[in-house]
Amino acid sequence: MEKSRLPQLLLLYGDREDTSLTLPLCGLLSRMGGVRYLGFGLAAEYPLAASRFLLFETAELRCCGAEQALLVLKQGSDYPEGFSPPEHLTVLAQSAKPDWLAAEDGKQLEWIDLDCGAESTLSLSSLRESRAVLELRRTVTLADGTALEPGAFPLELHAPAEGFPLLCCCALRLLGEG
Repeated sequence: MEKSRLPQLLLLYGDREDTSLTLPLCGLLSRMGGVRYLGFGLAAEYPLAASRFLLFETAELRCCGAEQALLVLKQGSDYPEGFSPPEHLTVLAQSAKPDWLAAEDGKQLEWIDLDCGAESTLSLSSLRESRAVLELRRTVTLADGTALEPGAFPLELHAPAEGFPLLCCCALRLLGEG
């Protein structure tokens, strides 16, 4: 298995009651090198072996001491005000980047808005039962410094999902595997 370009730390932020992304992300990350899940008093590991990723789910986020991380904002969640981000932060969100948000000195912030609208950074341009095509509309810089150029990217689907969870999982696959 080729090494993923995703950061080892993924933060899943938003309403505690919204679990629509938890299982799809754990399933995807388990196929990409294994995941250790921590969230709301629960812990799990998929598969039961050494894991490449740590998925931390929370409704409160103040700081992140890691060098790099990927922050997934659940549907309806805004960027956490007062959050002290790592050196390199990639954000996956359903909304556009807020005007007030800017990268702190010496830090990189890559905002990727996911939607089916023409203005979004990444969207689904085609969807079939076991296959999706993602359309990237602008160059995105990954945590490892790699530039992912705009284009259409076909992906095989391994599990049923729909709506924002599907788009989010497809985006993680694209960012992780190119």
